[in-house]
Amino acid sequence: MLARSLRLVEAGKQSVDRYVSGTPYLLPLLVSVYASLILSSALYMDTGHFPAESFSVELPSLTVLAFSYVAVYLPLPLFSKELPRPSYVIVWYAYFVIYVPTMLMMFLTSGFEFRQLPTLSAIFVAMVLLASIHRIPLTGLDPGTRRLKETVRQSGVRRFWVFLLLSVVLFVTIIHTFVSISFEVHSFKEVYEVRAAYSARLATLSNLKRRIAVYSVRWFYLIAMPALLAIGFVYRDGRSVLFATVGLLMIYSITAYKSALFLPVAFVVLWVCLSGDTSLFPTYTVSGLSLFMVLSFAVDAFMGIYRPLTLVRRFIITPGVHVSYYYEYFRNKQLVLLSDRIFGSPFFEYPFDRPVPFLIGEHFFNDPGRRVNANLWATGYAQFDVAGIVAFTIILIALLWLYDSASRNRGIRFTGVLLTGYVMTFANSDPIVAILTNGFGFLIIVAVMLPRGAPTPRSPDS
Repeated sequence: MLARSLRLVEAGKQSVDRYVSGTPYLLPLLVSVYASLILSSALYMDTGHFPAESFSVELPSLTVLAFSYVAVYLPLPLFSKELPRPSYVIVWYAYFVIYVPTMLMMFLTSGFEFRQLPTLSAIFVAMVLLASIHRIPLTGLDPGTRRLKETVRQSGVRRFWVFLLLSVVLFVTIIHTFVSISFEVHSFKEVYEVRAAYSARLATLSNLKRRIAVYSVRWFYLIAMPALLAIGFVYRDGRSVLFATVGLLMIYSITAYKSALFLPVAFVVLWVCLSGDTSLFPTYTVSGLSLFMVLSFAVDAFMGIYRPLTLVRRFIITPGVHVSYYYEYFRNKQLVLLSDRIFGSPFFEYPFDRPVPFLIGEHFFNDPGRRVNANLWATGYAQFDVAGIVAFTIILIALLWLYDSASRNRGIRFTGVLLTGYVMTFANSDPIVAILTNGFGFLIIVAVMLPRGAPTPRSPDS
């Protein structure tokens, strides 16, 4: 059943590829449509119809809008025309979901000021650096290029299965011990109550146990479950897909993280986009994001259901807005200088009485309990001003380079879909948080352990 379904999807994707590949100017046109939809969505939600979801925005002059669109297009010629490495999945995502919204929303939320130009220039430089990651030579981290033990160097699906299952058992044991396991199905109306209960259970733990529990939950559903899905799709193994689905439902039941429910959908979309001609990946990505916004407008207009638009706000518009909020807040305030991190606190005193995300929430939304998470560029600016934007980008590039090196000599579809969990958290977290909290360090270990043997006859990957 799984194998037949995947063959049909892949055959359909190849047919679409042949048609789309004949339109070389399609991507720039779609980027223009996508940028216009972002502007329309932000302006539409800044109304009394969406009081809880609105931003304080104002349409700038045509000159400023033209400048925004030029800034959106500037990095495009510098991207690789192919998808040379799995990390390019993150690079394109950074462009579509952070860079483009930032270049547009900075002027809608703050207006145009010449003092914004150094910050915007640093973001442009950061995007160029990310787009150039494929030019950095890879190192021999993967078992195919190092003298490791024979059992690891020639690891196959069975050994990888054992490694994953042992990891899953460890995580589930920790979760059950510190939090307790549940398979109760919650409606979206109960999300915040369930999250409050989950936070309350964590609050009863010591600091060390709380960290272990949080890491286990997030590593389990952001890394281990996508890995099981990848094994299931690549090797047509329905058991892996079933185990991963049950595991993600368990995490949603415990934490009410909606990302756990959406992860399988994101995985399938990413899998399809990475099938066939991968050079069309950005075209399909921006098409999907644009279609999602159009359908969200239609659902609200004809059915009066605004929930999809709140997802547009959260996953597409909000990352750019948060960069502008952090810029506005910290341009006249003392910088953090990593004093909120373990390795920075011995050298610098934290200048505020509350964590930064809550300061931003209180300042812009008049809500002391609102947490405004930051992506790498917002966090970088809060830490070191303009220099921090570039510095945090370099940290991200180093992480992606390690992943590319670890996953070398495997099919890009296999290694690309393993990034599904990180893609879903990337726009609202920085690379330092990603190392531990979001499990990127563990993801690199998973990449090292990927099966390197010859694919089975059922596997289309190589």
